[in-house]
Amino acid sequence: MARRAKIINQEPPAEGDPGVEQQPIESRIIGPDEVKLKNYVSDESVMRQVRKLLPVIEKTRTNRTEVEDRWDRYRDIYALRRNVAYYVGRSQLFLGALRKAVDTTVRVAKDALFQGKYIDAVADDSVSPLLRKNAVQFMTYLVEDQAKAKVVAPLYLRQLYTIGTSCLKLGWLKREKLVKYRKVVDGQLVNQSRKIFDHYGPTIDVVDMKRIYVWPETAIDYDHLKLIFEDTTTTVGKLKAREKFFDADALAKVIEKRERALAEYRKGTSEHVKEGIPDPAIDEEELDITEAWALLELPGQKEPTWVPFTVVGDDVLRVAENPWWFQHPPYLFGAIFRTHDYFYGHGLIEGGEMWQYMLNDTANQTMDMTTYTVNSIVAYDPEEIDDPDALKIQPQAKWPIKPESVAFMRPPAQLGIEGMQMVRFLLNVIQEQSGATALVQGAPREGLGRATGTATGVNTLMTQASSDILDQVEEQESQVFTPMLRAIEVMAHEMMDDAMVVRMLGPDGVTLTQRIVSPQD
Repeated sequence: MARRAKIINQEPPAEGDPGVEQQPIESRIIGPDEVKLKNYVSDESVMRQVRKLLPVIEKTRTNRTEVEDRWDRYRDIYALRRNVAYYVGRSQLFLGALRKAVDTTVRVAKDALFQGKYIDAVADDSVSPLLRKNAVQFMTYLVEDQAKAKVVAPLYLRQLYTIGTSCLKLGWLKREKLVKYRKVVDGQLVNQSRKIFDHYGPTIDVVDMKRIYVWPETAIDYDHLKLIFEDTTTTVGKLKAREKFFDADALAKVIEKRERALAEYRKGTSEHVKEGIPDPAIDEEELDITEAWALLELPGQKEPTWVPFTVVGDDVLRVAENPWWFQHPPYLFGAIFRTHDYFYGHGLIEGGEMWQYMLNDTANQTMDMTTYTVNSIVAYDPEEIDDPDALKIQPQAKWPIKPESVAFMRPPAQLGIEGMQMVRFLLNVIQEQSGATALVQGAPREGLGRATGTATGVNTLMTQASSDILDQVEEQESQVFTPMLRAIEVMAHEMMDDAMVVRMLGPDGVTLTQRIVSPQD
């Protein structure tokens, strides 16, 4: 179902006339009427196009396997999980240099995105001096209080800098909750309850890039993309609850297949069921489901249109008309360090991956050498000592050689110092490669002269050190965050009732509802 807002001409309340925001607290905001979307599953011309896309979906999943393997490795490096072991020693250290670089760039980028007056409106002050002020206030409320953009942005940016590509998913949520309170009625305190909106506005979710796919991968924006799909899971019970959205015959076929699979499972586990293991219910059975968007030619339309469709296996449950006035899929993709004709970007960890492994190996060898330096190694004659475990000396390193009976050896202490210098060198290389230099990370300044110790010198160095990150922020603004604001503004016209706008902004909010808004707006 898609809500089509009824935005009507509305005069400001006359003096003495209670506005919408002054109505009794028990009054309800009903919201715009809902319109039923068309389902094109029964249209053969549309279904032929969808069936041609099903093999493309499988091929797209297969083609991206290598990319996903790399993404898993990059995530392991960020999470300090060592999945590639070159040097195996006693220390087992993992220095999170790349993790620190990612976290630093996320912090700088978030501060740059939301600093100062990051939302503005263009309005003719001669028409309505309040329009610009109210528009900015209303959009800030939708973006920050409802969509929680400042909370979501670090999650988006962290995935972006880790693997090079990230994705936001837009939505609209109208959710109620029951509030209990006390009220004096006829001199008595009475318990009452009422429903209020827990959420009435847009939503922003960060989508794991392992779940969402695009085709073709040579595209870089919606002007060149033809297919976007997201793999997720659901249950039979949830599908039944949404049966009005799906084709009845296709849904029945999906449930029948799952029931047969469940029956086969019950045959193989009949003995276990007798022993007290609960019998699984069909409504609790999980299903793999694909929510896809594709450019399709619909009846009565001259140009291809972005259309959502739902697939379970080879069964198409629905092919619906686009519910959004902004007329493209509700996904916004951002990428950094892109190469020509390739959709996915390249993150910070990709360039510094091998440097990180070398840093780990050097740090482990250095710590082992330092341990041996402060704990002497035992050299013993195996003919004189039957049980070497009887030598209780840490770190329990024993070299079977032919000296005098027992001797103690101490490696050169200089090796540990040289190892520390190498570790520091590798840290500097990783910081410089990632753009999150030591200065941005808060490390002390060395060898830069006395002038850098002044406030002006530090400010100049900080500006230069953050310039690369700020360039990436500008790119993300054009790729994701400016289109996000535009889409949220369109969703507010499509979904939100006038009365709710006035309640949020007071009587001045009428300035935002004094015109008819068409889908073209």
